[in-house]
Amino acid sequence: TRVAEGALAAAVRMRLVRRDGSVLLEQTLLDRTEFRDPIGEDLATARTELVADLARKIALALATGF
Repeated sequence: TRVAEGALAAAVRMRLVRRDGSVLLEQTLLDRTEFRDPIGEDLATARTELVADLARKIALALATGF
């Protein structure tokens, strides 16, 4: 049975700590992406999109966290 539609969800917990142990940034990032087979999407394309979206969110969190 082929899956016609689906979704992936992920959570990334990040914690940036100084050498002295103090926490500079602690945050949980969430993302969700959907895929639809009729328009050429599949689990692999959804995973690629999810990883790219999370990478952007991590970069934004680091840029604005200081």
